[in-house]
Amino acid sequence: MAILTQSRLLAKNLMKESTRDKLTGFAKQAKGRVEAAAGELAGSSRLKVKGAADQEAGEAQKRIAELKKARGR
Repeated sequence: MAILTQSRLLAKNLMKESTRDKLTGFAKQAKGRVEAAAGELAGSSRLKVKGAADQEAGEAQKRIAELKKARGR
């Protein structure tokens, strides 16, 4: 566990803020796609909506990364 935490801290310090935001956005979108698909299979409208919301949050995070990259962060 400590090694994983150290790896995350090292990656956090080595990556630009915009790159971290972009990766976070991609991860949120992927999570949302999985949740939406699971909701579709299970017939759960709550899970489908949560998945769609996560996908939108991921898209927003990626746009924030683009803005930060344009500002040089």
